[in-house]
Amino acid sequence: MYCSNCGKELEDDALFCQECGQEVKTTINMKSENRLLKKKSYFIVGIAIGILVVMGIIICLAIQNSKMKDDSTKKEVSNQTAESNQIDLSDASDTKHSETDHMPEEEETAEDEYIFAHSDTEYLMEEQVAVLTEEELGIARNEILARCGRIYNDEKYKAYFESKSWYKGTKTPNEFDYDKELNSIEKANVNLIKKYEKILTNKKMINEYYEPVLTDYQQAEANNYAGDGNEYGYVCENLFFPDVEETLYYSLIDLNDDNIPELILASPFAGNEKIGEEYNIWDIYSYSEGAPLRLVEGDDAIGMRSFYHICKNKMIKSEGSGGATEYVTIYEEVGLDEDGRVTMYLMDGVYSDTGVYYAVSSGALDGWEITEDEYEEVLDKYPIKTDIDWYKLSELKMD
Repeated sequence: MYCSNCGKELEDDALFCQECGQEVKTTINMKSENRLLKKKSYFIVGIAIGILVVMGIIICLAIQNSKMKDDSTKKEVSNQTAESNQIDLSDASDTKHSETDHMPEEEETAEDEYIFAHSDTEYLMEEQVAVLTEEELGIARNEILARCGRIYNDEKYKAYFESKSWYKGTKTPNEFDYDKELNSIEKANVNLIKKYEKILTNKKMINEYYEPVLTDYQQAEANNYAGDGNEYGYVCENLFFPDVEETLYYSLIDLNDDNIPELILASPFAGNEKIGEEYNIWDIYSYSEGAPLRLVEGDDAIGMRSFYHICKNKMIKSEGSGGATEYVTIYEEVGLDEDGRVTMYLMDGVYSDTGVYYAVSSGALDGWEITEDEYEEVLDKYPIKTDIDWYKLSELKMD
């Protein structure tokens, strides 16, 4: 072992250097000092951690206490606010009732004054319109026009709309331009309402004039026209022929302008699923002498041998073929003949036979020869009416 100061060799148990007097620190002593220092350090660190823990606990308790105070304060504020709101709402309610008492009538009841308050901006649904009465339908349709400022001369509608707070009539019927005044939604709604107005009108006519005819036809169609048809006195017997499968439609058209429409029963043309501009008439009935009577062409009923159509001028066009002969016959003046039958009187007609053209007319015994151009002219003279409102027979609900 050597002195750390002068380097002189020392005895193993020396406490001081004999040369320079420097204290000799042994490894054991150093270790002891180190242990002591470590203990002191650990003690200081422990105290510091303890202080931090205590401070953390104090801070947490302070925060929790503060939060509890805040919650308590919020509850008090909330309760005070709720009480205040209750008072305010009550005051508002009283104020509202007070204002309502003095509210202008048009603001209070405007929507209630319409059948359909939004028919100018929303498309009507069929189920909305189907439940209305005939009178309600008329009002609903006209209120669309009235909203656009149409003036009414008809006393019924004049009195009705002038009683409404929203109505401002500014345009006479002559000044009112339907196409310009109404938007596309309004036009669609008017057409839908008209459809159901016509359905109700037709139903009244059917109940009054043609109920037994349509009842027979509905029953025969429901039975797929089975049997020979003798049990259905009003149904066209051609429908009972084998392989005839027709879905029937009906329409009401006043052909002879006597204010009682004729009943027309037809099916889609040439196997089409829906009836349209082309159709095949099976039967026509007119109401005469207090009963529905079938129209006849000579001795034959409508629908027996020819194809029939309604012309735009309400005449009836009969078209057929007999071998090489093609014919078109025009009838009008539907009325009773001398035998009390409802018949159609021949007014005009043409036919062709192996390239030769003929014309026929009422009272003529035979046809006379005409040119092909004259033949075509007669065909073009009587265009078929295509804007017929057809209604499916199976959907008709009889009262």
